[in-house]
Amino acid sequence: MAGYGRSRALPVYVVTGATGWVGRHVVRHLTRRGRARVLALVRLRRDQDLDQRARWLRDFAGADVDVAPLDAGSPIILPAETNSIIHCAGGVSQVEAAGFMTANVLLTWQLLLAAAHLPALRTFVHTSTLLVRGNSESPFSEGSLDSGQEFVSPYVYTKHLAEVMVTSFPRLRSLPRSLAATTARIGTVLPGCCADDPLNADWLFHTVKLWLTGRLAVVPLPRETPLFPIAADHLAEALCTVADERTAPRVVHLPYVEGPSIGEVFDTMGAAVGREAPVLVCADSPVWTEARSRLPAAVRRLMTLLYPEPPPGTALATVVSEATQKWFESVGVETPVLHSDYWRALVRRWHGI
Repeated sequence: MAGYGRSRALPVYVVTGATGWVGRHVVRHLTRRGRARVLALVRLRRDQDLDQRARWLRDFAGADVDVAPLDAGSPIILPAETNSIIHCAGGVSQVEAAGFMTANVLLTWQLLLAAAHLPALRTFVHTSTLLVRGNSESPFSEGSLDSGQEFVSPYVYTKHLAEVMVTSFPRLRSLPRSLAATTARIGTVLPGCCADDPLNADWLFHTVKLWLTGRLAVVPLPRETPLFPIAADHLAEALCTVADERTAPRVVHLPYVEGPSIGEVFDTMGAAVGREAPVLVCADSPVWTEARSRLPAAVRRLMTLLYPEPPPGTALATVVSEATQKWFESVGVETPVLHSDYWRALVRRWHGI
């Protein structure tokens, strides 16, 4: 990283997973507001070229950011003048459980070790998932991590392990300096409200796409299931706010207000395109089992990834987020709420797929 940067008077932000769905928006938010240098760290697959990914990111961000490769199997060396790290890199679509361990746990460990040697570092933000609540039977708040819950997938479990490591890392006595980090547990990240924001490919996107193309008539979730959505541009602003504030709590929930139910979202989407919303059922119900058996094999495999079977008779706990909301209000950040007009506009865009 020697020679990095063009203006050493500006603070340095390191963003990992910078070409991923969350990371790219964080980079764009930082470059648009200015007042900072950005180092974007990118994980590469074997068939990817760093220069190509760098050009793509610079086009998306609309700025000339520095880009470097990120490898969980090698020590990470960061510029000594780094002020803030926003760790967005992680594995969400690995085929084997070992891939999740490498992407979500080992990479976080390497980054924490690198951060502990940075004399100018002020903040470290680690992105996790609200799904770490698992099937907790009690309200799950920012102060909860292990409530005896069961985890729905290797992805969620490795995110839980990474949280444990981030929380306890300051107690590692051999560190050259103490390091306190903030974990941001994130819900469903959707395209931003600006028209140029690219469409996402998360579970909700796939579900709507399969429904609009006639492949999926039944969604295997109860209508009353709460959805915790946040637009990508709102999320990027929130993460950067956390990175800027030394007083940030150790855990924040994003979004920090409960959104509409799954049923309300699909009703709004159906009204936007003049189609009846799909029937919503429990994932372990006979209706869903019979409907899934009639899906093409490729779609059935996708459904298995999108909707892991929950343990019978359990329901995901509601996420309590009052502490996060109060903190953001104290630093002057408004509560982002996705109203029905957002959902209508979004499904109209998806309808053209």
